[in-house]
Amino acid sequence: MTIQITTIPNSSDPSIRFVNLSRCNRLTYPQWAFVVSLLLKAFDLFKFVDGSHPRPPPTLTENDGDKTIEKTNPLADYWTRQDKLLSGELVCTLDTTVVSLVTHTTSSHELWTVLLNFFGKQLRARLLQIKTRHQSIKKWTPYPIRNNNRHICQYCGYIGHTFANCRNFKKNNPDVVIIPYNRYQWIVDSGASCHVTYDLNNLAYCTPYNGDGIIIGDDSVVPIPSVGCFRSLNLSFPKVFHAPLMSKNILSVSQFCRDNNAVIVLSYDSFCFKDCSTGRTLLKGTIEDGMYVATLPPSSAYTATASNLLV
Repeated sequence: MTIQITTIPNSSDPSIRFVNLSRCNRLTYPQWAFVVSLLLKAFDLFKFVDGSHPRPPPTLTENDGDKTIEKTNPLADYWTRQDKLLSGELVCTLDTTVVSLVTHTTSSHELWTVLLNFFGKQLRARLLQIKTRHQSIKKWTPYPIRNNNRHICQYCGYIGHTFANCRNFKKNNPDVVIIPYNRYQWIVDSGASCHVTYDLNNLAYCTPYNGDGIIIGDDSVVPIPSVGCFRSLNLSFPKVFHAPLMSKNILSVSQFCRDNNAVIVLSYDSFCFKDCSTGRTLLKGTIEDGMYVATLPPSSAYTATASNLLV
């Protein structure tokens, strides 16, 4: 989501512009803060939000002979007007879900501090969560990255070998078991509301996605940069989200049943989707590690179309 060009009067330069700036929310705050900071510093306005330029005294005292006269300080009025304009422009760049956090603030410095504290705590909690997971992890499922059809190691960054064959990773992480990569494997999830893949190669006809991310089981949010469609085994999946930070492909039971007028039948060691009208089996799979799993290789013709579009 973007905003129109806006201006704030400045004594040294007549305008500061927020052009096509993504609205600030819990996903975009780091990028938003970085861009806004650069603009404010360029126009010598960051001193308002960081608190280094406080409001001047509202009145000035002058001695007129034996009398002391108090006069209104014009610099205080100018500061207040400048600060209110800056606060208003910052609020206009916030997502509607964030505006309620700053409605009680009375200055741009207070507004900036509230956002910094709120999103800073979320980021620190997320980093701690990632660090804890990394320290306790015993299994890792990397998927290959290529550059001009040559593998790039996700651990050391060198070209020519995969993560699974990286000697540096094995040396530094002897307890981690590397699970073979299988981009055709999809977890059948009755709790998921949509299909999700971590591998862009699974999709065709991709388009950028500007909506919210996916909330997963630990309440963290996974960003979605694009959405596309997928075809396998004569089945069509018209809407599949691409979430590169996910480690598994997810097949939503509710979305599959809705798109195909199907019902799922579960047993202790397998599952199958059946057409509600004909009873024909549409898709079946087995249980692996306590989860229902389907193998869905992309159709060859469909994959060729995808590669042409996703150059």
